Amino acid sequence: MDLTISFIFISLINSFTFMFAMTNLLLFPTHLINKIIIYIYIACCQIFFFLQFGQNIIPFTIGGTILIIAASNGHLILNSLFALLGYLLAIFINYILISFLNLFGFTVSDLYSNNYYLITFVIVYAVITCIASRFLGKYLRILYAQHKIIFSKEILALLISEVIACTTIFAFNIIQGEKEGYPTEIVYFNMILFGAFFVITFIIFFFCLRIMYKNQEFQFLKQQKQSLEEYVKKIEDLYQNTRIFKHDYMNILSTMQYYIDDDDIDNLKVFFRTKILPSSQTLTNRDAIISRLSNIKVLELKGILYSKLISAMNQELNITLEIQEEINSISMDMLDLSTVVGCFMDNAIEAAKESEEKKLLILLINNEESVTIVISNSSPEVDIKLDAIYDKDVTYKEGHSGLGLYSANKILDKYNNIIHSTNYNYNIFTQTLEICSLYDTKEGDST
Repeated sequence: MDLTISFIFISLINSFTFMFAMTNLLLFPTHLINKIIIYIYIACCQIFFFLQFGQNIIPFTIGGTILIIAASNGHLILNSLFALLGYLLAIFINYILISFLNLFGFTVSDLYSNNYYLITFVIVYAVITCIASRFLGKYLRILYAQHKIIFSKEILALLISEVIACTTIFAFNIIQGEKEGYPTEIVYFNMILFGAFFVITFIIFFFCLRIMYKNQEFQFLKQQKQSLEEYVKKIEDLYQNTRIFKHDYMNILSTMQYYIDDDDIDNLKVFFRTKILPSSQTLTNRDAIISRLSNIKVLELKGILYSKLISAMNQELNITLEIQEEINSISMDMLDLSTVVGCFMDNAIEAAKESEEKKLLILLINNEESVTIVISNSSPEVDIKLDAIYDKDVTYKEGHSGLGLYSANKILDKYNNIIHSTNYNYNIFTQTLEICSLYDTKEGDST
């Protein structure tokens, strides 16, 4: 293998490594065609410019790759941030391997002087980097999907500033190291420096993630409290309406008696249609649905159902709510339960709104062994593959990320006391949750 072929082969492997490192960590993965474009771009930079400019092409290579990733979907800032984290991970692994070789007397000069050693190193480096970035990226996406983290502008600004600073320092040290011929002391210094920056970056990231999760949990509880307050007010209004109706009941009977005594059937019919029916309808329909929530003593479940039912009513859906027996407790973490039920209700409402029938059915069944929640809705005719709807990034709704059902499924996977089934027949989509009374999570910790 001559020098030119060796250089091209090594450049192609390195391009593959950096492409995977920068795309594996993306919270919103890019399509295969974009990965191919990124790979071609990095390979062109390596093959056509590296010999002339050396490591000075790093800013140009990283900048172009970030632009391609940013243009691939609507998540420009988050994907750019995690692409840079992928690059930092790749460089950190590179210096760990080089430092390890230096311990055994192999320097960077030794690697570049022997094609066999260099090619072996590049292949090992590629395998380790791809595996590490793959697992880390999967973990980050699961973490993001489960907690539905919303990054504030302040947190994003902090993370991006820190990562850009790290990347700049990394690139500067790599360029200077090349000029000095990568002596052992510089390799060790860079490994310690890069390691410190890399660890600090991820400590900051997870610390921010924890703060954002706690903040979202607080906001969720605040929203639940507001929903419960609205529910209590609705019940009070319903009670007042009932008292008013009872107060008018005798007057209504007296008026009916007057028409009956006069044998005035025509006016009696008019009075019944114009006065009695509208009055009775004020005690049914919406109020009757809301009043049934009184059978739910689990405040978190009551709150999330109330808020979603009000949303469904405002969209004029045909709602049926049935609650068999009082529900006093559910063997599931309340935040997890509210997240899953909220996700299922959101999907049901959106699908029902787009259908002709506009039907939404919620059924809660309580017995000694379990509580069963059934959420069913009419749906537009669509070719749904039930075995794929819980996969990440799979959605049948335009403009949606496909993370909702994926996140709900990940939450349900934690529990060994929940039986979850999904059915779609004759344009009716049904989610069923049977939550058995005794539980612990699959990891063995109860919440």
